[in-house]
Amino acid sequence: MSKTYDALMKLLEDKGSIPDDEAAKLIQEHGQMDEEERKKIASAIKMAKVLGKDKDEKVQDKKNEETNKDSAEKKDEASDGDEVSMDDYLLALSVLDSDEAGKEEQEKAQKVKDKFESQ
Repeated sequence: MSKTYDALMKLLEDKGSIPDDEAAKLIQEHGQMDEEERKKIASAIKMAKVLGKDKDEKVQDKKNEETNKDSAEKKDEASDGDEVSMDDYLLALSVLDSDEAGKEEQEKAQKVKDKFESQ
């Protein structure tokens, strides 16, 4: 592979993307890539974007899981009170829909759901 290809792939690995100005600079320094290298770079960029989204989604899922745990604790406290708010009900539904919620969290969320629906 050419120096341009190697440099662009390294840049993609380090930063997760290839800024246009840096790509132009590398192409000017090391020369053009052949058709096969351009296709491989394009494919690698697409994969990096997909994998980057997956990573972002995993981070977001982890944040949601922590929020759901806090919400489940609040729902448990709310279930001891007289009424369950719409927010607590919606949070309970999201916990029940989550595959990552534990059994205890699922049970607490189910209690909140049942209590809201019986109001």
